Amino acid sequence: MPKVLVIIPTYNRAALVVESLESVLSQSFRGFEVIVVDEGSTDNTEEALKPYLVAVTLIHGLHHRHKAFSNALLQ
Repeated sequence: MPKVLVIIPTYNRAALVVESLESVLSQSFRGFEVIVVDEGSTDNTEEALKPYLVAVTLIHGLHHRHKAFSNALLQ
């Protein structure tokens, strides 16, 4: 079980979510799990995340525009 859970919500921010992931994954600390919550992006966010799916859990397909990510996790 990871000691730290990193949750990154995103909506149409492909470049920024990749930058955020690079920052998290470059840390020397390894006791973490990363979850990206895509809140229904219509840009290339899902495509940009494909190289990271080995190290990251992606919750997507919610398609509830601008819905709070914490509420989306509960569904």
